[in-house]
Amino acid sequence: MKKNLSVAVVVVVLLTLAVGYALFSQTINITGTATAQGNFEITTTCDPGIVPADLRSHFSSDIVTEKGYTNDLCEPVSSATSQGNSTVSFQVNLLYPGATRYFTIKMTNTGSITAALNENTGFSITHERCNDANKNGTFETSECASDNSNSWFSDTGFAFKRGTTYYSVEDENTGFFDEDGNLILKPGETAYVAFIASFPDEELEAQSFNYRETMTIHLNFEQYNQ
Repeated sequence: MKKNLSVAVVVVVLLTLAVGYALFSQTINITGTATAQGNFEITTTCDPGIVPADLRSHFSSDIVTEKGYTNDLCEPVSSATSQGNSTVSFQVNLLYPGATRYFTIKMTNTGSITAALNENTGFSITHERCNDANKNGTFETSECASDNSNSWFSDTGFAFKRGTTYYSVEDENTGFFDEDGNLILKPGETAYVAFIASFPDEELEAQSFNYRETMTIHLNFEQYNQ
């Protein structure tokens, strides 16, 4: 994951054209593990769009204009503690090729223990695509399959906040990654990652769609041991 949530795999969208629509749904589960004394807690929130706007210049990827979306939703999340887990899900209808919508995931260390997300073992991703082939308005089991190789969802990289100052991955000596590339969050620090759901322009010749794409990302924060 090294400074960027890799997303050949992490992308998701629900699309539709003509008589259809696109619906995108993603779920992120966060669990936590702590062994030292103190309070271990990662508080996670999700917002449609790039929130706050000051983040735009700190992401690795250029932020494009959002358009062609409706019914976007980020569901509430709970904190990840040493005993619990947290889930955040977001959803949007994309109405035509070229339609895009961003979602910003905010992860703040609200505990008193430094937390780490291992770049190799700290996350896992699954992806399901459903196609209403018989056009009856429902997604039946036979119309759904796992597909981790072809996603319409990508990330913009990380941005960070310490105190009142925002940082990008390109900023040197910030301490948000250790020498092994693991994400490090000290108490009070925040990491942001924005995802973009995007209806591919190459689908312009398509006549009718009703797809549902779902991606699930499991994140496992642990106590950081230097």
